[in-house]
Amino acid sequence: MKSSVTFLVFAAVGLWISWVFQAAILNLLGVTWNQEELGQWGDTFGALNALFASLGFGAAIYTLNVQQRQIARDRFDTSFFELLRLFVEARDRVSFSHTQPYVKAKTQSPSGHQNTSRLSFIRQANLASTARGIAAFQQAWLEVKFWVPNTRAPRADYIDAYEKYINSRTENTMGPYFRLLYAILKRIQDDEHLSESDKNKYGNLIRGQLSNYELAIAGLNGMSSVSKDFSKLAIRFRLFKYTTGVRRRLLMLHYPKIAFLPRG
Repeated sequence: MKSSVTFLVFAAVGLWISWVFQAAILNLLGVTWNQEELGQWGDTFGALNALFASLGFGAAIYTLNVQQRQIARDRFDTSFFELLRLFVEARDRVSFSHTQPYVKAKTQSPSGHQNTSRLSFIRQANLASTARGIAAFQQAWLEVKFWVPNTRAPRADYIDAYEKYINSRTENTMGPYFRLLYAILKRIQDDEHLSESDKNKYGNLIRGQLSNYELAIAGLNGMSSVSKDFSKLAIRFRLFKYTTGVRRRLLMLHYPKIAFLPRG
Protein backbone atom coordinates (compact mmCIF):
# COMPACT_ATOMS: atom_id res chain seq x y z
CA MET A 1 0.00 0.00 0.00
CA LYS A 2 2.83 2.39 0.84
CA SER A 3 4.45 1.98 -2.60
CA SER A 4 1.11 2.59 -4.35
CA VAL A 5 0.51 5.81 -2.44
CA THR A 6 4.05 6.99 -3.20
CA PHE A 7 3.52 6.35 -6.90
CA LEU A 8 0.24 8.25 -6.91
CA VAL A 9 1.78 11.21 -5.10
CA PHE A 10 4.64 11.44 -7.61
CA ALA A 11 2.16 11.08 -10.46
CA ALA A 12 0.05 13.91 -9.07
CA VAL A 13 3.09 16.15 -8.64
CA GLY A 14 4.13 15.36 -12.21
CA LEU A 15 0.70 16.31 -13.53
CA TRP A 16 0.73 19.52 -11.53
CA ILE A 17 4.16 20.51 -12.89
CA SER A 18 2.99 19.68 -16.41
CA TRP A 19 -0.04 21.92 -15.93
CA VAL A 20 2.02 24.85 -14.62
CA PHE A 21 4.53 24.64 -17.46
CA GLN A 22 2.12 23.53 -20.15
CA ALA A 23 2.90 26.48 -22.45
CA ALA A 24 6.61 25.67 -22.57
CA ILE A 25 5.95 21.97 -22.94
CA LEU A 26 3.47 22.48 -25.78
CA ASN A 27 5.91 24.78 -27.59
CA LEU A 28 8.58 22.09 -27.33
CA LEU A 29 6.12 19.65 -28.84
CA GLY A 30 5.42 22.05 -31.73
CA VAL A 31 1.91 22.93 -30.60
CA THR A 32 0.99 26.60 -30.92
CA TRP A 33 -0.01 28.18 -27.60
CA ASN A 34 -3.29 29.95 -28.24
CA GLN A 35 -5.58 30.44 -25.27
CA GLU A 36 -8.70 30.77 -27.43
CA GLU A 37 -7.97 27.55 -29.31
CA LEU A 38 -6.87 25.71 -26.23
CA GLY A 39 -9.58 27.07 -23.98
CA GLN A 40 -11.90 24.12 -24.37
CA TRP A 41 -9.02 21.70 -24.00
CA GLY A 42 -7.93 23.49 -20.85
CA ASP A 43 -11.39 23.13 -19.39
CA THR A 44 -10.85 19.41 -19.27
CA PHE A 45 -8.26 19.97 -16.57
CA GLY A 46 -11.05 20.73 -14.18
CA ALA A 47 -11.01 17.01 -13.52
CA LEU A 48 -7.46 17.46 -12.27
CA ASN A 49 -8.80 19.13 -9.15
CA ALA A 50 -10.95 16.11 -8.43
CA LEU A 51 -7.91 13.87 -8.93
CA PHE A 52 -5.84 15.94 -6.52
CA ALA A 53 -8.68 15.87 -4.01
CA SER A 54 -8.95 12.08 -4.27
CA LEU A 55 -5.20 11.62 -3.93
CA GLY A 56 -5.11 13.97 -0.97
CA PHE A 57 -7.94 12.07 0.70
CA GLY A 58 -6.20 8.75 0.09
CA ALA A 59 -2.92 10.07 1.46
CA ALA A 60 -4.72 11.43 4.53
CA ILE A 61 -6.39 8.05 5.15
CA TYR A 62 -3.05 6.28 4.78
CA THR A 63 -1.32 8.71 7.15
CA LEU A 64 -4.13 8.32 9.68
CA ASN A 65 -3.85 4.54 9.46
CA VAL A 66 -0.09 4.66 10.01
CA GLN A 67 -0.55 6.97 12.99
CA GLN A 68 -3.21 4.74 14.51
CA ARG A 69 -1.00 1.68 14.14
CA GLN A 70 1.92 3.53 15.72
CA ILE A 71 -0.27 4.67 18.61
CA ALA A 72 -1.50 1.09 19.07
CA ARG A 73 2.09 -0.20 18.98
CA ASP A 74 3.22 2.38 21.54
CA ARG A 75 0.28 1.46 23.77
CA PHE A 76 1.16 -2.24 23.45
CA ASP A 77 4.82 -1.59 24.29
CA THR A 78 3.83 0.34 27.39
CA SER A 79 1.50 -2.36 28.68
CA PHE A 80 3.87 -5.18 27.67
CA PHE A 81 6.86 -3.87 29.59
CA GLU A 82 4.67 -3.02 32.57
CA LEU A 83 3.38 -6.60 32.61
CA LEU A 84 6.94 -7.86 32.21
CA ARG A 85 7.99 -5.82 35.24
CA LEU A 86 5.11 -7.23 37.27
CA PHE A 87 6.02 -10.73 36.08
CA VAL A 88 9.62 -10.41 37.29
CA GLU A 89 8.38 -9.12 40.64
CA ALA A 90 5.92 -12.02 40.88
CA ARG A 91 8.76 -14.48 40.21
CA ASP A 92 10.81 -12.98 43.03
CA ARG A 93 7.86 -13.57 45.38
CA VAL A 94 7.39 -17.25 44.47
CA SER A 95 8.19 -19.49 47.43
CA PHE A 96 8.36 -23.24 47.92
CA SER A 97 8.89 -25.55 50.92
CA HIS A 98 9.45 -29.28 50.62
CA THR A 99 7.02 -31.80 52.06
CA GLN A 100 7.97 -33.63 55.25
CA PRO A 101 8.31 -37.00 53.46
CA TYR A 102 10.83 -35.40 51.09
CA VAL A 103 12.87 -33.83 53.91
CA LYS A 104 12.81 -37.05 55.93
CA ALA A 105 13.87 -39.19 52.98
CA LYS A 106 16.75 -36.88 52.10
CA THR A 107 18.14 -36.88 55.64
CA GLN A 108 18.01 -40.61 56.31
CA SER A 109 21.18 -42.67 56.59
CA PRO A 110 21.89 -45.39 54.01
CA SER A 111 20.45 -47.92 56.48
CA GLY A 112 17.13 -46.11 56.44
CA HIS A 113 17.42 -44.65 59.95
CA GLN A 114 17.25 -40.97 60.70
CA ASN A 115 20.75 -39.51 60.69
CA THR A 116 21.47 -37.61 63.92
CA SER A 117 24.83 -36.12 62.96
CA ARG A 118 25.38 -32.38 63.11
CA LEU A 119 25.80 -32.28 59.34
CA SER A 120 22.47 -34.05 58.94
CA PHE A 121 20.73 -31.48 61.13
CA ILE A 122 22.17 -28.68 59.01
CA ARG A 123 21.08 -30.45 55.84
CA GLN A 124 17.61 -31.02 57.28
CA ALA A 125 17.33 -27.37 58.23
CA ASN A 126 18.31 -26.34 54.71
CA LEU A 127 15.83 -28.74 53.16
CA ALA A 128 13.08 -27.55 55.48
CA SER A 129 13.73 -23.88 54.71
CA THR A 130 11.66 -21.95 52.18
CA ALA A 131 13.21 -21.40 48.76
CA ARG A 132 12.31 -18.19 46.96
CA GLY A 133 12.50 -16.80 43.46
CA ILE A 134 14.12 -18.92 40.77
CA ALA A 135 15.44 -21.30 43.45
CA ALA A 136 11.84 -22.14 44.35
CA PHE A 137 11.26 -23.63 40.89
CA GLN A 138 14.36 -25.81 41.19
CA GLN A 139 13.21 -27.18 44.55
CA ALA A 140 9.69 -27.69 43.20
CA TRP A 141 11.15 -29.74 40.36
CA LEU A 142 13.15 -31.87 42.81
CA GLU A 143 9.96 -32.47 44.80
CA VAL A 144 8.11 -33.68 41.71
CA LYS A 145 10.95 -36.02 40.77
CA PHE A 146 10.98 -37.38 44.32
CA TRP A 147 7.38 -38.52 43.93
CA VAL A 148 7.68 -39.53 40.26
CA PRO A 149 11.30 -40.61 39.64
CA ASN A 150 10.56 -42.39 36.37
CA THR A 151 10.77 -39.93 33.47
CA ARG A 152 8.55 -42.19 31.38
CA ALA A 153 5.86 -42.49 34.03
CA PRO A 154 2.28 -41.94 32.83
CA ARG A 155 1.22 -38.36 32.20
CA ALA A 156 -1.43 -38.68 34.92
CA ASP A 157 1.27 -39.40 37.53
CA TYR A 158 3.06 -36.14 36.78
CA ILE A 159 -0.17 -34.17 36.75
CA ASP A 160 -1.18 -35.66 40.09
CA ALA A 161 2.22 -34.91 41.65
CA TYR A 162 2.20 -31.35 40.34
CA GLU A 163 -1.32 -30.59 41.53
CA LYS A 164 -0.88 -32.27 44.93
CA TYR A 165 2.64 -31.26 45.93
CA ILE A 166 3.24 -28.05 43.95
CA ASN A 167 0.13 -26.22 42.84
CA SER A 168 -2.01 -26.75 45.94
CA ARG A 169 0.88 -25.77 48.23
CA THR A 170 2.14 -22.72 46.29
CA GLU A 171 -1.05 -21.20 44.89
CA ASN A 172 -0.56 -17.95 46.81
CA THR A 173 2.75 -17.16 45.12
CA MET A 174 3.11 -19.40 42.07
CA GLY A 175 -0.49 -18.82 40.97
CA PRO A 176 -0.02 -15.08 40.24
CA TYR A 177 3.26 -15.90 38.47
CA PHE A 178 1.60 -18.26 36.01
CA ARG A 179 -1.43 -16.01 35.54
CA LEU A 180 0.85 -13.15 34.54
CA LEU A 181 2.86 -15.38 32.19
CA TYR A 182 -0.38 -16.54 30.60
CA ALA A 183 -1.70 -12.96 30.30
CA ILE A 184 1.47 -11.72 28.60
CA LEU A 185 1.61 -14.53 26.03
CA LYS A 186 -2.13 -14.28 25.38
CA ARG A 187 -1.87 -10.53 24.85
CA ILE A 188 0.93 -10.98 22.34
CA GLN A 189 -0.95 -13.69 20.46
CA ASP A 190 -4.24 -11.78 20.23
CA ASP A 191 -2.94 -8.30 19.38
CA GLU A 192 -4.35 -7.24 15.98
CA HIS A 193 -1.69 -4.62 15.27
CA LEU A 194 1.38 -6.85 15.62
CA SER A 195 2.79 -8.75 12.67
CA GLU A 196 3.64 -12.42 13.13
CA SER A 197 7.31 -11.46 13.14
CA ASP A 198 6.74 -8.94 15.93
CA LYS A 199 4.73 -11.48 17.93
CA ASN A 200 7.59 -13.94 17.65
CA LYS A 201 10.08 -11.31 18.83
CA TYR A 202 8.00 -10.46 21.90
CA GLY A 203 7.51 -14.17 22.58
CA ASN A 204 11.26 -14.75 22.35
CA LEU A 205 11.81 -11.91 24.80
CA ILE A 206 9.55 -13.61 27.35
CA ARG A 207 11.11 -17.02 26.71
CA GLY A 208 14.55 -15.56 27.33
CA GLN A 209 13.45 -14.51 30.82
CA LEU A 210 12.69 -18.07 31.93
CA SER A 211 15.20 -20.38 33.59
CA ASN A 212 15.46 -24.11 32.89
CA TYR A 213 13.55 -25.04 36.04
CA GLU A 214 10.88 -22.41 35.42
CA LEU A 215 10.27 -23.94 32.01
CA ALA A 216 10.06 -27.42 33.53
CA ILE A 217 7.44 -26.36 36.07
CA ALA A 218 5.64 -24.34 33.38
CA GLY A 219 5.49 -27.50 31.28
CA LEU A 220 3.94 -29.44 34.15
CA ASN A 221 1.52 -26.58 34.73
CA GLY A 222 0.49 -26.71 31.08
CA MET A 223 -0.25 -30.43 31.39
CA SER A 224 -2.61 -29.77 34.30
CA SER A 225 -6.24 -28.73 33.94
CA VAL A 226 -5.64 -25.73 36.23
CA SER A 227 -3.79 -23.93 33.42
CA LYS A 228 -6.65 -23.57 30.89
CA ASP A 229 -5.02 -23.44 27.43
CA PHE A 230 -1.54 -22.43 28.57
CA SER A 231 -0.08 -25.45 26.76
CA LYS A 232 -1.28 -24.01 23.43
CA LEU A 233 0.55 -20.76 24.13
CA ALA A 234 3.66 -22.69 25.15
CA ILE A 235 3.58 -24.50 21.81
CA ARG A 236 2.77 -21.34 19.82
CA PHE A 237 5.77 -19.48 21.25
CA ARG A 238 8.07 -22.55 21.35
CA LEU A 239 8.57 -21.96 25.02
CA PHE A 240 10.67 -25.05 25.75
CA LYS A 241 13.53 -24.37 23.35
CA TYR A 242 16.04 -23.85 26.16
CA THR A 243 15.11 -26.82 28.35
CA THR A 244 17.90 -29.33 28.89
CA GLY A 245 18.62 -32.74 30.37
CA VAL A 246 15.93 -34.82 32.03
CA ARG A 247 13.53 -31.87 32.04
CA ARG A 248 13.66 -31.66 28.26
CA ARG A 249 13.31 -35.42 27.86
CA LEU A 250 10.26 -35.42 30.10
CA LEU A 251 8.50 -32.54 28.37
CA MET A 252 9.23 -33.96 24.92
CA LEU A 253 7.09 -36.95 25.87
CA HIS A 254 4.08 -34.70 26.41
CA TYR A 255 4.50 -31.78 23.98
CA PRO A 256 4.92 -31.71 20.18
CA LYS A 257 8.40 -31.25 18.76
CA ILE A 258 7.64 -27.72 17.53
CA ALA A 259 7.51 -26.47 21.13
CA PHE A 260 11.28 -27.11 21.38
CA LEU A 261 12.44 -25.78 18.01
CA PRO A 262 14.15 -22.45 17.28
CA ARG A 263 12.58 -20.08 14.78
CA GLY A 264 13.92 -19.58 11.27
